[in-house]
Amino acid sequence: MGKQKQVALYKSKTMRVTEVDFSGRPVYGPDSVIVTNGQITTSFTANLEEGETLQGTNGNGDICWSEPSDPSFTGYGIDATFCNVDFALFEKLTGHPVVLNDDGTIVGIEERSGIKLSNVTFALELWTGAKSTDAAREGAEGEWGYILTPFVRGGTLTDITVENAAITFGVTGMVTKNGTNWGAGPYNVELVGGVPAPLHEPVDKTAFRRTMSVEVAPPEVFEGSIPLLDLTDPALTDVTVTGAALEKSFAPVPAGTDPVWYEFGDGTWDLAETGTYSHTYDAPGTYEVVARRGSSKVTETVVATA
Repeated sequence: MGKQKQVALYKSKTMRVTEVDFSGRPVYGPDSVIVTNGQITTSFTANLEEGETLQGTNGNGDICWSEPSDPSFTGYGIDATFCNVDFALFEKLTGHPVVLNDDGTIVGIEERSGIKLSNVTFALELWTGAKSTDAAREGAEGEWGYILTPFVRGGTLTDITVENAAITFGVTGMVTKNGTNWGAGPYNVELVGGVPAPLHEPVDKTAFRRTMSVEVAPPEVFEGSIPLLDLTDPALTDVTVTGAALEKSFAPVPAGTDPVWYEFGDGTWDLAETGTYSHTYDAPGTYEVVARRGSSKVTETVVATA
């Protein structure tokens, strides 16, 4: 089998939830992903079907032969608790819709009847701390534990008690599913040839969970849902900014019609489905704009004037 890396895993660092379709394929779109560090615990409980014990008896009623049962491993049940109330995350995990206020801000969640959990499917990734005695490889950004459950059916919010104490929210009853099409995944999570890349060894369709060490840093935490970009889209080399005063237009370089995710430096972002986008700043200032296409990321300084 070759050499083996010895590594100790500790503490939960980051969680990422990605929508997948009924076949376990990642869903590319403007709000397919949640990245958080608000998880307290995530527990995995193995599900086993015990099977049937076979045996035969003689004429005296004594057991003369016996074949023990052959248990079947059917996946994991998953429960999670969180230290903050992330309604967008709870919607991803349970299928219950979020509630918006008058300016479009997510302010709650509404638990309804009629939610079919079989239609609530996602992949769940967890990063932990990791420690090993191996020397760091060239290109390594550090070392982390990585736990992937590539195909999970949604659960329900746990019971709560309203009292003179903090209210803890969680999600229970999530279950791994067979038949994933996650493959190598839509993210750069592993060091391959000294650079961040998708999984070197794709996930098998029968996989319920993978646990490994990685040398690529966990993703950046965002509030609310963020886009899932296709890593195969052309890389950006720059962004062209035009316009006067507070109104700015952005165009990708090289040009194209693939989606570009812009963070405008003023606390807002949006996905430009065809790459170009216009944005109006609320106040004059100097802003650092981040643009992403495919697996690339570029930054541009924008000055907005009155």
